[in-house]
Amino acid sequence: MGGAAGMVISRAVVRDHYNTQEAARALSMLMLVMGVAPILAPILGSQVLALAGWRGIFAVITGIGLVLLLTVWKVMTESLPPQNKIMLSWGNILRTYAGLLRHKRFAAFAFSGGMGSATLFGYIVASPRLFIEHFGVSPQTYGFLFGLNACSLILGSQVSARLLKRHRPDKLLPWALALMMAAGVAALSLTLLGLATLPAIMGCMMCFMFSQGFVGPNSAAMALSDQGRQLGSASAMMGTITISCGALAGMTVSLLTAPGPLPLALIMGGCTSMACLLGALARKTVRAV
Repeated sequence: MGGAAGMVISRAVVRDHYNTQEAARALSMLMLVMGVAPILAPILGSQVLALAGWRGIFAVITGIGLVLLLTVWKVMTESLPPQNKIMLSWGNILRTYAGLLRHKRFAAFAFSGGMGSATLFGYIVASPRLFIEHFGVSPQTYGFLFGLNACSLILGSQVSARLLKRHRPDKLLPWALALMMAAGVAALSLTLLGLATLPAIMGCMMCFMFSQGFVGPNSAAMALSDQGRQLGSASAMMGTITISCGALAGMTVSLLTAPGPLPLALIMGGCTSMACLLGALARKTVRAV
């Protein structure tokens, strides 16, 4: 519950301070934490586990929480303009969320980004079984491959931040979604053709991760671009959509019992294609505004 607050508030604060293009750049920087942390956490956690046992993991989490608490207390200030404050009630909250789901532009961009995150969560769930059991790599090599994909995500988000100095997020997003879908469809095609070797799957995953570094922050910035006085609620709904898509993808890939890379390839091909389709629908709403 505490982590959910951090995910929601950070995006809302960014949008309070910046316009759409600048917000996309700031959110690209946030991808270093919000996107990379779930990937690096298993690598770092395994080292803590080896050094200090399972209790050490909770000690590290407690320490990180205290540092964050002190930092927010000392540094973070209120970013919401007083005139934008809304009285909270269950009726207002439910009406706001229902309105967001009916808002075509918000929903299309939010679900487009959510489908990209779904592929990411599917990869996190499926990769140990795929790399270690199917391809036979050692746990140490698996950690290296995991980190290599994390580097691709970091690289994509930072290239996105640089390009956003000259290009609008709605112009960058279609190219990123096209690359994402190409990586997902390629992984599925190679699997169905029996050509899914470890280098081939890694190449597809690195292309996907690089494009996800673009899709995550740019889709978020576009989804929040015209939410005005309800940025906090919009950020919360977008986080719910993102995590729900990821949870469904992770559950699906766990339930699929097909051997080899097929479960992950199905998630990659299906979710990235849906992300690209939703992105195309979202672009129509931008032109219509």
